[in-house]
Amino acid sequence: MKSNFILCFLLVLLSSCGYSPEDYYNSAISAGNQVYVLRNFENRLERLEKGLQLGPEDLVLTTPTHVRMMEENVTKLQGKLGNEDSDAMITSAIAYMEFAIETAKNPKTLAAFEAAGNAPDLDAASVALEPYGDYLDSVFDKREAVFVTYDKAVSDFAKKHGIEMKFYGPGASSK
Repeated sequence: MKSNFILCFLLVLLSSCGYSPEDYYNSAISAGNQVYVLRNFENRLERLEKGLQLGPEDLVLTTPTHVRMMEENVTKLQGKLGNEDSDAMITSAIAYMEFAIETAKNPKTLAAFEAAGNAPDLDAASVALEPYGDYLDSVFDKREAVFVTYDKAVSDFAKKHGIEMKFYGPGASSK
């Protein structure tokens, strides 16, 4: 009798240790939401485009913290691999984060962040960022490609499991 109780207890415990589809989905969405290293840069440029006069902003200062958080999340996501149903989504979330980590660690990115952070207006930002134009174009093109793959995997998974999709990513809105 005692061994049956222990066996039932272990079965209940093991069955509660798995992740639900929502858990996998939320992990992937959380990963996508953490890819904001470039968003701070873009937000500054958007404020300058609106004609705001801005004081210096150290866009480089917070980058190591963002990178560390993303690296920790990549490790957590890797721990969720092994489920055939969710692996494509989790793998795409990892790829999206790894792209952001690689970009944030690149000295050219950091130099562009510094240049934009020191620009008081749009004209000064344009001049300061001119040497990084081709590099930044390639970064944003690659980000778009990685994001499209991530978005498709997350959307497909959500639809398959009847999960209400959340808004995330570049240009996300609640419309």
